[in-house]
Order: sequence, then C-alpha cells, then structure tokens
Amino acid sequence: MLSIYGTQDGGLDNGKKIEEHKRYQPADTVFHIIQGGNHGQFADYGSQPGDKPALISQEEQFMETAQATVDFLKSLQ
Repeated sequence: MLSIYGTQDGGLDNGKKIEEHKRYQPADTVFHIIQGGNHGQFADYGSQPGDKPALISQEEQFMETAQATVDFLKSLQ
C-alpha cells in the first residue's frame, strides 16, 4: 500500500492522524510525504475546510504524486 500526503494537509493535524492510524494499515505500507503539499491540491476541487495553504504549486504536487506512484508500482515488479 502507498500512502501519500502533504505537510500542509490541515485535516491530518500535522501528521498525527497518520501516526494514529498506521496500525490499521499493512506493516509494509510505504509513506510518501509531500513537503508543502495540502489536501486540496491532490485533486482540482479547491480549498477544503481546515486545510492549510499549499507551499508548492498544484503542478508540483501533481508531479510528485505521480512520480511517487510510478516508483511504488515499479518496486512491486
């Protein structure tokens, strides 16, 4: 499993929610943190309640998300 999230995702309480829920994920889950990324920029639906402003562009976040996904899928071969 691959889990990708941004450091500016206001819904994650600075990553605390990720840590709290790791026990529900497979032990070999790969976590990829996008520095400066927020929740709203993972799609094109705009700002979300509680979300923090992104520190990187949406294009940068899209590209890093895509690359992390490609790298993860390649690691499964």
